[in-house]
Amino acid sequence: MEVDRTFAFVDLCGFTAFTETNGSTVATQMLAAFRAATREISSRRGVRIAKWLGDGCMIVGVEAQPVLEALLETEQRTVTGPSHLALRFGVTYGKAILFEGDDYIGSVVNLAKRLCDAADPHEILVGPGIEPFVPRWGQLTDCGELPIKGFDGVLPRKHLTLREMAHPIVDPVCLLPIDIECAYATAVARDGRQVVFCSESCQITWQGISGEPLF
Repeated sequence: MEVDRTFAFVDLCGFTAFTETNGSTVATQMLAAFRAATREISSRRGVRIAKWLGDGCMIVGVEAQPVLEALLETEQRTVTGPSHLALRFGVTYGKAILFEGDDYIGSVVNLAKRLCDAADPHEILVGPGIEPFVPRWGQLTDCGELPIKGFDGVLPRKHLTLREMAHPIVDPVCLLPIDIECAYATAVARDGRQVVFCSESCQITWQGISGEPLF
């Protein structure tokens, strides 16, 4: 059966060298922290971790925007957190064959993996057709051309980043800095604080945790 899906691959850069230098105990602790954060973010955003790939993973989403949101949040958490290693990402959207209920086959899957392999540390490389799904607080930058092994010609090298915000307010759930103009929703809490949400998932999570109505 052919289906439309979004595919993303995430990889910890330099994990093998880090393990050799710091030992297996420290390395496995870092890997466990990466997996825990990825599970939490993916679950809240409504995307699925299709498989773990040693020091990385494959993520699948029915809709593209929640996957992009998850990748941006994961990267931001890595940049602002205590991790000693960077992440790199590749993401595509398109048709793939769904085989035996849980496996995906097709060039769109292969391209996502190749983009991840080609990405620099902290870079989210995106394939064709992603642009319409970029959240308002994200942006795509065109950085020339990108030859991909096994694919004819070259692709535009486009990477996804957080948009520069003039007056950011931190989303209380994902901790992303969001301008009011780029927010999915805004609210005023009981204590008078203005609250912004990057997405419906963060809005729902905040209401469930705080128990506060939105005004």
